[in-house]
Amino acid sequence: MITTFPTLFGEHYGFNAGEVGLTYIAQGVGCLIGQVAVGRFADWYIKRQQARNGTTTPEDRLPPAIVGYVVLAIGMLWFGWSAQVHAHFMVPIVGSGVVGLGLVGGFLVVQVYIVDTFTIYAASALAANNLIRSIVAAVLPLSGPAMYERLGYGWGDTILGFTALALAPTPLLLMKYGERIRTRWPVEL
Repeated sequence: MITTFPTLFGEHYGFNAGEVGLTYIAQGVGCLIGQVAVGRFADWYIKRQQARNGTTTPEDRLPPAIVGYVVLAIGMLWFGWSAQVHAHFMVPIVGSGVVGLGLVGGFLVVQVYIVDTFTIYAASALAANNLIRSIVAAVLPLSGPAMYERLGYGWGDTILGFTALALAPTPLLLMKYGERIRTRWPVEL
């Protein structure tokens, strides 16, 4: 999505380079809101689980991630289709803020889950996660311009939004099988 900002806002909306740069602020604001909102919600949720069950497991951290993935998908659809129909420039900008909120919603919860799951090996697990995430982040944007050129903003972001929705069941699978996986294949270094 970010690969479309210069073309979308520069060519279609007539923004200069400085104005295009300002459009990235919305996603940053969405990330900041997500950091605060998701952090507080996740803390409230885990405290509720602790009070209800007397104890918690790492999987108890995961339900807020489902919300994050859904919000991410909504933001992608919002951004893509508002850009496709050339709605007022603020509509896709706000959509990119919703994308930032959803990204942090999924990311933050998964990071905490990794820490809770791998305890004393958390730094290594986070490093491995960051390596994979960085490789994907370096390679995936290379396909962005070609995808958007062929499919347009609406369908291109629909594919990305549905990919986010496809990730939404992952926390459910980990909630069901995570403890069993940890027991069967413990981390031993």
